Amino acid sequence: MLFEHMENAALAPAQSSGRLFLQGLLVATTNPKSILFFTALLPQFMRQDAPMKRQFLLLTLTFAACTVLSHLCYVAVARGLGRWFTGNRGRWFNRLSGAMFVTLGLGLLRLRRQAV
Repeated sequence: MLFEHMENAALAPAQSSGRLFLQGLLVATTNPKSILFFTALLPQFMRQDAPMKRQFLLLTLTFAACTVLSHLCYVAVARGLGRWFTGNRGRWFNRLSGAMFVTLGLGLLRLRRQAV
């Protein structure tokens, strides 16, 4: 079932960058976590005696600019690390990080639940 979906996705025609951007924007703006985050965060920084629309627009644009800047930094770091993790280094990194996760999982199994 999963592999059939992956095969269908591989055969699907490529979509334009603009269409992918709009799909991502739709998903981001309708995400319930984002809506809850903004409804909990923004009112703390808004003043009652100032125009609400202007404040909301300024806070939203500031948040968007910070998000774009941080994502650009992630892209730059990922590109640099992508070149570094090719070949043998990538394989050993995958093995090491996988072993760490297995070790953490085994450590969780050893924990005993304490009665409250």
